Amino acid sequence: GKSPSRWLRQDCLELYQQEMAPKATRVTKRARLIRFSASRAFSLRARFPEAQFLEFGVHEGKDIYRLAPFLVSLQKQLKGTNPRLAPALDIPLVIHGFDSFEGLPEDWENGQRRADGSLVHEAGAFNVDGQAPQLDQLQQQMDLGNRNDVSTLQQHVQFHKGWFHETLPPFLASRQPSPPVAFCHADADLYSSTKTFLSLLCQGKLLVKGSILLFDEYWNYPNWQQGEFLAWQEIVEQYNISFEYFAYHAPPDKDKELNTYGYQSVCIRVTKDMI
Repeated sequence: GKSPSRWLRQDCLELYQQEMAPKATRVTKRARLIRFSASRAFSLRARFPEAQFLEFGVHEGKDIYRLAPFLVSLQKQLKGTNPRLAPALDIPLVIHGFDSFEGLPEDWENGQRRADGSLVHEAGAFNVDGQAPQLDQLQQQMDLGNRNDVSTLQQHVQFHKGWFHETLPPFLASRQPSPPVAFCHADADLYSSTKTFLSLLCQGKLLVKGSILLFDEYWNYPNWQQGEFLAWQEIVEQYNISFEYFAYHAPPDKDKELNTYGYQSVCIRVTKDMI
């Protein structure tokens, strides 16, 4: 097919041609990719009615507050359609968002620099003063108001404030056995943070056949091989995980746009239960 090199870095071509282009779905909007992958993940609840929806790296909360009403309405639509899903459809859906809300714990070298040569994303970038997102403020910014009753939305989103290694273990321990992961939105940017939460999920064998992980900065930026990509590759090797590339963010084929920064999200589907 047509060379994707106008939107794709040269050092991504091999991965694209071998793994993405043949089987994975091309999705042209980032927000649509989040909805697409989370809706596919929902079917795992037929097997595990309490399978979990998690987000690591919440920042201002725009993704999680877009995703919550989408999944709640999906749950309503599915009522009465699939008998196998019936037990899951009565379980309230909650997306759990993990973030320190104090920004990146270390510098993120992703090729973005200011005019003076300093890093755009130094330690502390994305700091929101340690505050979890306030839904009423977001509602005005994002115009959520007309579509969703805010108090209802609040019941479907829960924040866990702190560093992943401090907040995730008690969260997982609070339910024994901990239900597996249906959907994980991995938006922590850094190798170290990503490796931390993936390791904790895998120690509990919480990735199963059908678990979906959406990595927000997987590839297609300078130094991508040292970021979320590397964290996932190491986890795959350490825990012997079988997976396939399921979807990716890319411009429409006809799009001649020269992309300087973007199109980095990749969605992965686990194809076997962890042993």
